[in-house]
Amino acid sequence: MTVDRVVSEGPGWLVIHADANGKPGPVIGYATAADGLTRNLIVRLDAGTYEFPGADVPAMVDGAMVRPGFKATKK
Repeated sequence: MTVDRVVSEGPGWLVIHADANGKPGPVIGYATAADGLTRNLIVRLDAGTYEFPGADVPAMVDGAMVRPGFKATKK
């Protein structure tokens, strides 16, 4: 999967979850995101080492986890 644009305040992870009735379900992919703007971030199912629970915590804004929805299209 290619994500067109990612903006991150510091290095972190972009994590893709399956939908579980409108809530985050199992993790199906993740990739590291650099500080600032990243374009065309490729997310693979076996990328990097994602440590959650542990050192890698969700991005939070106003006390809520950042979790924008998206639609995937096949090219």
